[in-house]
Amino acid sequence: DLRRDQDAKPELETAVRLDPQYAEPWYLLGLIEKSAGHPAAAVQALRKSAELDPRNPDTLFVLGQELLHTGDRAGAIAQWRKVIEINPEHGEAFYNLSRQLAQSDPDESKSLQSRFEALQAQKQIRDRAQTLGNFALASAAAHDWPEAISQLKEGIQVCGGCTALGQLHKDLGLIYLHSGDTKNGLQELFEAKKLTPADPDIDKAIHIAQTARR
Repeated sequence: DLRRDQDAKPELETAVRLDPQYAEPWYLLGLIEKSAGHPAAAVQALRKSAELDPRNPDTLFVLGQELLHTGDRAGAIAQWRKVIEINPEHGEAFYNLSRQLAQSDPDESKSLQSRFEALQAQKQIRDRAQTLGNFALASAAAHDWPEAISQLKEGIQVCGGCTALGQLHKDLGLIYLHSGDTKNGLQELFEAKKLTPADPDIDKAIHIAQTARR
């Protein structure tokens, strides 16, 4: 990986010379310097990327890591605070903040740790629900509609209000349609549309199903 990074570095340096206002090459250069164990150089590149794309949580998170490696604890904390402001579900930022504040502000540290643990629990629920969804798609590929429907229903139950819920309802709706159950298929697709209104595939499937019923 290090050799590949070093091979890519000259191309990225050329890219930032040609277009210094493009954030992505600066970010990638920062990652290369991080991998090479050069935190000061990583900070320099990552700061440039963050100036150009100030609301990119990935850039700010890594910048915080490298600031800490250079001894700038306050700077690292400031970057991670920005990360959780932009992305309140960034578990690693909550975890790192909790660790850094354990001595200076134990109350906030405990609060951040609790939030991290809650996010981890939510992630486990979402992962379990998505796994059931994947099993259901495999069952559907084998035309085992009852098993696919059962697995997706279980996935929806496990998910509760997790972020995978819209996709699970969509998949269940499509599988109902494939199995010949238009009524339940449309019901699930309309539920999916409430959760993910910008998904054009849902509108297309609803239109096809409604047209077929006429």
